[in-house]
Amino acid sequence: MPKIVRDEVIDPKTLSEEAIEALVDRLYAVHAEIFDGVSRDEFSRYVVRSKAERTSIQVSYGPDGELAGYIAMHAFRRVFRGAPCTVVRAEAGLRRAYRGDGGPGAFFASQLLKARLEQTGALYYLGCLVHPSSYAALSRGAQVIWPAPGQETPADLYEFMLALGDEFHLERVDPERPLVRAVGWITRDTEVERAYWLSCQIPAPRFYVEQNPDFVHGRGLLTLIPLDVANLGRSLVNWGSGRVQRSLRRTVDALERTVLRPALAEEQAESILQHIERVTGLGLESLRALRGVGTRYPVAAKTVLFRAGEPGDALYIIVQGSMVVLQQGDDGEEVIIDQLGPGFMAGEMAVLTGRPRVATVRAATDAVLLRLTRADLAAIFAAEPGVEDAIWRFMGRRVLDERARHVPSLAALSRQERLAWADAGEHLLLDVDQELLLSADRALVLIDGQLATDGPTGWASLNAPAALSLPAGTRVTAIERARLLLSPPRPA
Repeated sequence: MPKIVRDEVIDPKTLSEEAIEALVDRLYAVHAEIFDGVSRDEFSRYVVRSKAERTSIQVSYGPDGELAGYIAMHAFRRVFRGAPCTVVRAEAGLRRAYRGDGGPGAFFASQLLKARLEQTGALYYLGCLVHPSSYAALSRGAQVIWPAPGQETPADLYEFMLALGDEFHLERVDPERPLVRAVGWITRDTEVERAYWLSCQIPAPRFYVEQNPDFVHGRGLLTLIPLDVANLGRSLVNWGSGRVQRSLRRTVDALERTVLRPALAEEQAESILQHIERVTGLGLESLRALRGVGTRYPVAAKTVLFRAGEPGDALYIIVQGSMVVLQQGDDGEEVIIDQLGPGFMAGEMAVLTGRPRVATVRAATDAVLLRLTRADLAAIFAAEPGVEDAIWRFMGRRVLDERARHVPSLAALSRQERLAWADAGEHLLLDVDQELLLSADRALVLIDGQLATDGPTGWASLNAPAALSLPAGTRVTAIERARLLLSPPRPA
């Protein structure tokens, strides 16, 4: 992951017209990688050519002068409750490759503190947040935030927020939800990321989605944070103490992973077994006798568990927290292809097949995992063979999900339809030289091994992992022992 090596703070009001246009071009290029739905002219008016009394833009650079991201802060002098006040607004964009490397947080905090020291009267931050993650990030640090779960926004603050939204030309789109405004900034989430946020059960993002379910269409939620001295100070202290706590926790986690290697707590182990029983329908009493199999493996948010291409020495079951699965996109950037929560596995394919890791897995939040080595798995499979078959079936779903874009009949399906298709599919194990003749058009997902196909479209050799459509009359032969998923190319 590249690092931010330099920050530059710019006041657009000091620039020539030519320099402003050049700045807009550079920032809009970053913006367009992250958001859809906003033209260059709209971006220029709202971010760079803001009518605020003061605008400061921090531009961040990576190695070799590459533009990593920006944050624009605007200060407006207004009157509220009969007295002058300052309203601060911000917009930010950070390229995916640089996320987790500091980014705009320190500049945001310093600008708020600067506004508090320089201006008289009350200080407020107003955002029209276009993504649940933005609301979650602000609510973590703020002592007071409006709107908030289970609390009614004070009437005068509510009217102030509505008036500011109108003044900033943020159109009202729903009479029943006047805080929801048409912003147009649509975050370029993957299908998996959007599904995660829409179903997320973490309180802050869940509240945001309840208030603004159409954020995926470029709608934002007006959000206000009163920043009196006490509130601002407490927020900054929370940010600082949080860093200390995270540092201490990561040190303890490292000791657990490398030195202590404790087993899961009994209640956590039982929770995992019950989850597997629900998903597979198996009875796992035989595994309950194997106490102490596997080790507790805590990881901090943004930790890379393993990378694509590395050898696989263990698989992991998520006990707490969540992980994201990443692969390199066609443009060379990492894209999220899956989001894994409690009960899900990561790294099982490399361990069972002996092939290198096919994807990178990173902690989305602080997480606790159960780490199972090959020796641990051998003991589990000996005690309950049905678990091995269940894992292979799970792997079939994952290969299908990853490879579907290469098969036209599958690429047109939603992810939910593809997974339902996989669950209805036929799982087969072919020994070397064993043949299979297709009597109808089928879609085939090769989970492990190597196959040869010979039919109306000609002869081909196929190495796992792979997916393709095959016409009726195709003969499939295992060149080496192969596990595959076979089903009609379209769900019933």
